[in-house]
Amino acid sequence: MDNNNRNKLECDIVCDLLPLYHDGIVSDATKSAVEQHISECDKCRGELKLLQEELPGETSSAPVTRKRFANMMRNQKRRRILWTGISVVLVIALLVGAYFGQFQLPIFDVPESEITVHRVYRYETEDGYKFFLLYSSPFYDYMRLGTDIEDEGATLVLNLQKPLISTKHEGVGESGHVAIYSCGWSSSDDGGREFGTFEQIKFGEKVVWTEDNMDDPIPEYVYAHEEMESNSGKVTAWITGADEGYVGAVYSDGRTVMWDLDGNVINGK
Repeated sequence: MDNNNRNKLECDIVCDLLPLYHDGIVSDATKSAVEQHISECDKCRGELKLLQEELPGETSSAPVTRKRFANMMRNQKRRRILWTGISVVLVIALLVGAYFGQFQLPIFDVPESEITVHRVYRYETEDGYKFFLLYSSPFYDYMRLGTDIEDEGATLVLNLQKPLISTKHEGVGESGHVAIYSCGWSSSDDGGREFGTFEQIKFGEKVVWTEDNMDDPIPEYVYAHEEMESNSGKVTAWITGADEGYVGAVYSDGRTVMWDLDGNVINGK
């Protein structure tokens, strides 16, 4: 091996030893060999100088290798904290986006083939006229009953609506729903009250009530439901079994009364 290769090998070895030499954890023989080499080698002497200047302004007596390790661990910890924070923010953003996105998606009507309208009655209360609607349908997440008015106020249109992405829960709600639509409202500064004069009600495209039904006898269960909705205390619970042909009410005095959909009492009194 020529002198140049031998010098190169010696430089490589010395460069590997310089951190240990700088920290004072080499043997005396190695220390002497390194010092002899750097006294004759500008390159290795420059490497040692760079190593000594690696942490400018540090006054601690801790070895450079330990300082380097501590800095590395601190940097890794900072990176872990940073990525953890970013991950939390992304998760929150996704959840918030999903929540609000659910209500910003296009709204679709529940297919009319899935809806059965059992009864519609118009009845009078102290708060004005109301419509009582008894119907059955599947239950979708975020489902709601939409209302619209057509024909210059003559037609009340009802639709069951759901978001584009909505889970259908089989068997839930099919026993029956009750919806109440109030036709009376305050309309003037003197407290005067006007009432809706709908000529017909449509559920989707199907007409389910017209003025011809205005004088239909109102079953007692309609008023029992009104008592519960008004929190009068007379009725404490409502029972729906519309698909099976009955509804019921639990009264505060302990009675349970069941009616068929035509209003005939079939249990209780």
